[in-house]
Amino acid sequence: CDGASFSGSKDEPILVEGKKVYFRGFHIFSAVVDHLLSNGLQHASAAILTGCSSGGLATYLHLDQFRSRVPSHIPVHGLSDAGYFVDTVNVDGEKYRTDRK
Repeated sequence: CDGASFSGSKDEPILVEGKKVYFRGFHIFSAVVDHLLSNGLQHASAAILTGCSSGGLATYLHLDQFRSRVPSHIPVHGLSDAGYFVDTVNVDGEKYRTDRK
């Protein structure tokens, strides 16, 4: 995964502390699917979209898009490995994900 669950789709970079940061993960995901389709995916007996950590979250986010791109006669499955991020209170009483700095 690109670290942002293949979700970015900005055409122009954003400046962060004077450095350009690109958010184009969805374009990467689309290019990978294009590559797979042009290299034999259309002949597969099944397809599995999987990822771990933020890639696992990407599995949840993009499985429907992947399904729509793969020929309909091919069964498509998703397997997210540790792609669930709990937004709950930690032992210090702070929200685990949203209060981090």
